Amino acid sequence: MGHLNTFAGEPDVRWALLLRGFGLGFLFTPINNAVYGNIDPREAQQAAGLINLSRQLGGSFGLAVLGTYLNNHVQYHRVDLVAHIYPGNPVLQQRLQALTANLVAHGMSPALAQQAALGQLSQLVMRQASMLAYNDAWMLILITFLCTSPAILLLRKPRAAPAPGAEMH
Repeated sequence: MGHLNTFAGEPDVRWALLLRGFGLGFLFTPINNAVYGNIDPREAQQAAGLINLSRQLGGSFGLAVLGTYLNNHVQYHRVDLVAHIYPGNPVLQQRLQALTANLVAHGMSPALAQQAALGQLSQLVMRQASMLAYNDAWMLILITFLCTSPAILLLRKPRAAPAPGAEMH
């Protein structure tokens, strides 16, 4: 989803979200099998508590890192976009004139319309900076997944459960 723009809607993300949901369904069962497969049944309750704690902490830290990354990248992209807004820029002048004319056509005084057009331009820049930052965040998630997914190969196969009626040592 790192390719979206400010005009993206539900159809643009539908397949990505369906694929994510489908993949999560196949993720948790093998993880639980790998984790609980080697635990003594007498210790399963404490292990479940620690596993849930680890998931909660991992999710909290992950969201904190992602939120910080997102805030920093919104600022980065805003500064980058604002660098292209200068008084001699003909594209800027055309956009401001169009915004001002639209506001005047809707009954606003020319002086107030010019101020409001600057406000609208600021909102447009912020919206674009936010979208670029979210695209960066999606790419960060992808890179993190690609870097951590080989760890799956380190998981050991759970030992076989003892046969019913077999004596436990």
